[in-house]
Amino acid sequence: MLAQFTPLLSQIQQSCPQISSAELNQFASGLTLFQLANKSHLLQAGEIPTQMVYLCHGLIKVYYSDEQGELTNINFCQEGQFAGDYLAYMQQRPSKYSFQCLEHCTLIGLPFAHIQHSLQQSPQLERFFRLQLEQAFASYLYRTESFLISQSEKRYRQFMQQQPNLLKRLSLTDLSSYLGIKRQHLTRIRQKMRG
Repeated sequence: MLAQFTPLLSQIQQSCPQISSAELNQFASGLTLFQLANKSHLLQAGEIPTQMVYLCHGLIKVYYSDEQGELTNINFCQEGQFAGDYLAYMQQRPSKYSFQCLEHCTLIGLPFAHIQHSLQQSPQLERFFRLQLEQAFASYLYRTESFLISQSEKRYRQFMQQQPNLLKRLSLTDLSSYLGIKRQHLTRIRQKMRG
């Protein structure tokens, strides 16, 4: 049973080497493994989330739709990362964001209620999830800062340096939306960089 959760459990053990086997087993007892097809949604805007997921395989984009129906990508979640709208869960309100698979995904489901219970029972798990939140918050601040300070070409260069593996997996439309650059302008930037 635990073998199917190995990617997540190994990551927990690396971050928190003092965690006991009993704590890991208890935590794993509330997890589920499932798959979603390319283009399917894990969560759609307007739904109240009940779980977050850990990506074993695949890629998910997080986006919102404005009043005119234009989609804006705000994040991409890939292998070894978590995806879910924790704030909407905590406030028990509908999510403002949609989570869509860009590839076939293998996911570990972590019901929010199970996470809450596990954090109360295990200081090591609480530490692990705190570290994950700190990392997510730092990424959010970095992205916000990038939009406020950096020009479009610099944002693209930074993305290339920090996420080179994602460049091959994303469509130009998804990437331009994420970077806040019109698709045509991103095409010109890429052509200019190629020389």
